[in-house]
Amino acid sequence: MRAIHSAQSSYRSAEGRYGSLLELGNAKYIGDPSLSSGRKSDYTFIVTNETALSYEANADPLVDPQNAYQHYFIDGSGVMRIEVGAAATVASNPLQ
Repeated sequence: MRAIHSAQSSYRSAEGRYGSLLELGNAKYIGDPSLSSGRKSDYTFIVTNETALSYEANADPLVDPQNAYQHYFIDGSGVMRIEVGAAATVASNPLQ
C-alpha cells in the first residue's frame, strides 16, 4: 500500500492527476508487475476514484472464510487504515 501511495505521488507530480494501477505500472512507478496487475501475495489491490485531487486504494485478501484477515485502505492523505474481516475504508482505524 505504501508502494502504491509513493507511486501515486510521483505519478501525480508528473501527470497532474492520480492514476490507475495499470497506468502506474506502465509508467514504471510500480516496478512489480504482480502489484500493477492487482494481485500479489494472496491479496487483490484496487485503485478507485483517481482524480487530480485524490484516489482510494484497497488491498483485500483473495479469501477470508472466517472474516479474520486484515484488509487495508489508503488514499491521497497517505494514512493507511486497517479493518479485520471486512473491507477497510476511510473510516477504519489508522494503522499504527
